[in-house]
Amino acid sequence: MKKVLGVALLIVCVGILSGCCLKHDWAEATCTEPKHCTKCGKTEGLSLGHTWNEATCTTPMTCSVCGEKSGEPLGHKWLARTIKAPKTCELCGATEGERLYCDEMEFKKIDSNLLQKGRVYFRKDTIMIMDSAQVLHIFDYNENEINTVDFKQFIGEECSWGYNFVPPYIKNDYFITLTVVDPDLNCTVRIFNGYGDQLACLTQPVDIPVGHSVMFHTLADNRYLRFYDDALDGVPDPVLCVDMETMSLVPPKTGTPTEKIPRNKYLSYSSMCYCDKYIYAVTNEGEVVFLEEEYKYTVAQYKEASFFGPDGYALVSEDGKTFDIVDMDFNVHAKGVVEGTIASWAGNSVFLVIRDGARHYYIVK
Repeated sequence: MKKVLGVALLIVCVGILSGCCLKHDWAEATCTEPKHCTKCGKTEGLSLGHTWNEATCTTPMTCSVCGEKSGEPLGHKWLARTIKAPKTCELCGATEGERLYCDEMEFKKIDSNLLQKGRVYFRKDTIMIMDSAQVLHIFDYNENEINTVDFKQFIGEECSWGYNFVPPYIKNDYFITLTVVDPDLNCTVRIFNGYGDQLACLTQPVDIPVGHSVMFHTLADNRYLRFYDDALDGVPDPVLCVDMETMSLVPPKTGTPTEKIPRNKYLSYSSMCYCDKYIYAVTNEGEVVFLEEEYKYTVAQYKEASFFGPDGYALVSEDGKTFDIVDMDFNVHAKGVVEGTIASWAGNSVFLVIRDGARHYYIVK
């Protein structure tokens, strides 16, 4: 009997030691686990489940209780910068970069006659001005004259000649070409960079009437400068072509031209654009028309408009007097920033505005 009683007591003691007969040690429920006993593993109820905070621009959906993440951030939804605010996320209000500036440039050293009467182009680090005497002046942005090139020294008697500022399609920079045709119909092309340095001097006979001049007109494959008889309307066959990669003469029709001006239709105004979307800005019977690379026309309801600068902005005017800043989709970034009668892009995000017969230069940055 004693032996049986001892065995029974032993079984009871083992049960007490191995179970939670005295008291469970409960761990509270979490997002992923129900309430449970840490001693015996018994569970009670269900897990809480995650309490999700919605995803933001920079963080994915996140549980506010345990911090677990799910999915991906939304990403910013940017609104383009304006004259009042930098690029801004319309979801969270974050900003990036600086606001759009349109400030009139003040010149203290450069002769005002050059700025008012010369052909003025703005590069990233130099200002190029061709005066009425065919002298090219090169200034830095501190207005110090760093070089001059007298084009008359290259022009002989009884020669026809012309010069062009080639818009910065090639290597994102300006080039200046001087073409001189002598009485024997040999054409010499000189090419200068934006510092006034001569890069090439090339000569080739051309088949044009005596007295006609040869001028740059189209660019092919962002590489080949095509020159035409400037006395002919429309886009005649080229008479001379320069390969800007090798600085050499190549057959006149080398490359596929990607730009042309339908002169017989748009006579009142035409200008090269420097942007990815449009090639030319022209006016036809009072309407501004932007010509795309595929030769499609986008008609904008403006009386005046500059073409687009390398930053992708243009000045446009609905009344022919007050100019707004628009992007290439014609979204307005600033209204009434300048007043004038005509506007044009002068290179490197600088706009020329004619007001009261005088030129005013505004930098957009």
